[in-house]
Amino acid sequence: MEKLKAGSFGGPQIIKLINDSNCVHKMNAIVAAAWESFASLIQQFLGNMIADNYKEIVKNYLDRFRLLGCNMTGNEKKNVSIRLI
Repeated sequence: MEKLKAGSFGGPQIIKLINDSNCVHKMNAIVAAAWESFASLIQQFLGNMIADNYKEIVKNYLDRFRLLGCNMTGNEKKNVSIRLI
């Protein structure tokens, strides 16, 4: 519970939010689009099986989070750094 108060989430909490259909309905359109791209990234890129269209998934994710004011960089080891601009 302390992680939730601090705004820090681990894998199980994120999966629970992704599976919660009410989660997206409480967001505005831009945030919901970013959230859906985040969920897609987790489900189709960060697992054991990487989707064939992974480049499109990552680009969509980065584009939508840039709309929120995030400057994101990453590398081939799946490390991502997020900085608000």
